[in-house]
Amino acid sequence: MQSNHGTKDEHLPAGQGTVDWKKVCHALQYLDVSFILESRSIEEGRASLGYIAGD
Repeated sequence: MQSNHGTKDEHLPAGQGTVDWKKVCHALQYLDVSFILESRSIEEGRASLGYIAGD
């Protein structure tokens, strides 16, 4: 699963694009799953983690 604007393979940071990450994370908390967060840079990775964590 990746965040994009629905037209190309963008892999945007969480909070950008069309994925509702708050809903995704809420749903995942009830499952015994792991996921990988990919980013284009360390800064974007940190921004995504902060967004998902609610910072």
